Amino acid sequence: MLISSFLWLLSVAHATPTDPLRSALKHASSSPTPSSGPLEYWDIEHYDISVWLQPEEPRLEGDITIRARATVPNPVQIRLHSDGPIIHRIRVDGIDKTWSEVDPFIVIDVGEGHSLGDVVHIQVEYQVTTFPSDDLVGLHWGDPIHSFNEPSGARRWLVVYDDPADKATLHWTIRAPSELSVVANGIPEPSIEHDDGTTTHSFDFDGPIPTYLMVLHAGTYSHHVNTSGAVEVHTWARPDLFEDAVLDFESTPRMIDYFGTIWGEYPWTHYANVTAPFSGAMEHTTATTFGEDLIGHPMAEVVNAHELAHHWFGNLLTLAEWPEIWLNEGFASYGEVLWIEHAYGASAKQAYIQTQIDSYYAWQTLESSSTLYDPMFLWGGLVYDKGSLVLHMLRWVVGDAAFFDGLAQYLDAHQFGSVTTMNFRRAMEDASGEPLDWFFDQWVYQAGDPSYRWGITQTRLGDSNWQVDFHIEQEAPGSWSMPIPIRVELESGEVMDIIADSGDGALTTSFCLESSTAFATFDPNRALLFINAVHVDSRFEAAPDVCSEPGAGPERADPGQDVPALGTEKNKGRGCASSPLALAWLWIPMAMLTSTRRRSATSPRFSGR
Repeated sequence: MLISSFLWLLSVAHATPTDPLRSALKHASSSPTPSSGPLEYWDIEHYDISVWLQPEEPRLEGDITIRARATVPNPVQIRLHSDGPIIHRIRVDGIDKTWSEVDPFIVIDVGEGHSLGDVVHIQVEYQVTTFPSDDLVGLHWGDPIHSFNEPSGARRWLVVYDDPADKATLHWTIRAPSELSVVANGIPEPSIEHDDGTTTHSFDFDGPIPTYLMVLHAGTYSHHVNTSGAVEVHTWARPDLFEDAVLDFESTPRMIDYFGTIWGEYPWTHYANVTAPFSGAMEHTTATTFGEDLIGHPMAEVVNAHELAHHWFGNLLTLAEWPEIWLNEGFASYGEVLWIEHAYGASAKQAYIQTQIDSYYAWQTLESSSTLYDPMFLWGGLVYDKGSLVLHMLRWVVGDAAFFDGLAQYLDAHQFGSVTTMNFRRAMEDASGEPLDWFFDQWVYQAGDPSYRWGITQTRLGDSNWQVDFHIEQEAPGSWSMPIPIRVELESGEVMDIIADSGDGALTTSFCLESSTAFATFDPNRALLFINAVHVDSRFEAAPDVCSEPGAGPERADPGQDVPALGTEKNKGRGCASSPLALAWLWIPMAMLTSTRRRSATSPRFSGR
């Protein structure tokens, strides 16, 4: 899930550290706290959701049947989330039952005598007449009617167990005025027209889905189907946005094909983007909601890549609990990077990574320092930007082959299930053959980032023998042990890529070379995340002689082969953005990533309102 970059930056720029940051993020500050945990005693296997949309009231009449299986002997109650529905009747296997309200749940008496493994069907009849007006989550009325559930908005208009780790199959039955097109998760079934001017639409989603990824759209839409790839790609957009929307999403089949080559075949039956009047995008499975403000904006393509990437990381694999949110958003943000690298090359990738670095540090002025696991804010720059950058560093540490093999193992082992950081770490350790606890302890479970001072001392030991010492010390609190790429140009003109070490305090890595160095660049392509890297040769003294015997120097890389990295030698530290507002300028070069197109005088443009 991603929001419109300009509106996001603008709202951040006008926020203050005392203002709840959630108001500038993806969800309003009044969203329910997503902290329910696993459902006890029952496993919900299927939702059959029937809703009747009555826009003129506005009112929703709902009838939900839930199939649940007992996971312990004789469970006498089941709890469900309900924060808005007015419940009229609850039946269990056709028998009326009582219920009580224990915020944020309703607790239903299912009766005694159920054995382990028994299945019950719980039917809830209800009505909703109160809907959010200024909060992102819940069901919103207008043209279109649209829902937004992440993190805990499903309970505002559905009666469900509203937790990301609880996944079930789904069938929608949606009755709405016949002039509205209706889109929801899953494969559409034949519709039924009624004499009262309404039509019933049905959709079947035969796969496990959590409640926060369920979605409903009903509006005056134009529709386009792109069949150029292996998977049908649908665009549903308001008529005045339709032409631009089709152009914005024309690369989607190529994205699906590319992501399929690196992550495995697209796991769903089809893909759709559906526009809605909000500033953002949300990866509802098979029916991504795409904010109208993004249509025609240069960032539409990378936002599209982000939401599509979620269909592997977030939808195929769903986080086990909200503190693991980086497994969704960090991975989708790195999906943006991978698409840019594939479509536009290494230079565009490095430029985009630099915007993520600058964005992360600008956000940090508001978020302060936090760990990637269980962050202070679930949808801030740390989760999106640092999450992506940590994956990029991991790719540098283990190498491309192990990195992509590890991702494939991770996806294959946990598809359609719920995941934790430990699941991901084990997959990467299996793929690389190396322990990676040191990496995850630093970058996922430790707050902050390193800041370096570095320098070079050189000692001539003979006519053709030099000892070159690379000294690296850390200024920031904490311990950050990382391999540091350094590009060296020797006096002889030879260019070498070498790896120095960093760790507690100061470390020196010495190399025996046949020439002195004329120039050196710390992390030439920004493979690493750090606050600053200050070059001060005068601070350091030469290391003890380790080159008395001529012999092996560093492994020499092909000068034409870049170290897998982030940026250029000019980009030391956090870059040019000294405030969140300054980041608005970073998005302008991204216009080069989209095709030049001719627009009519009436074509909508991104206004930044």
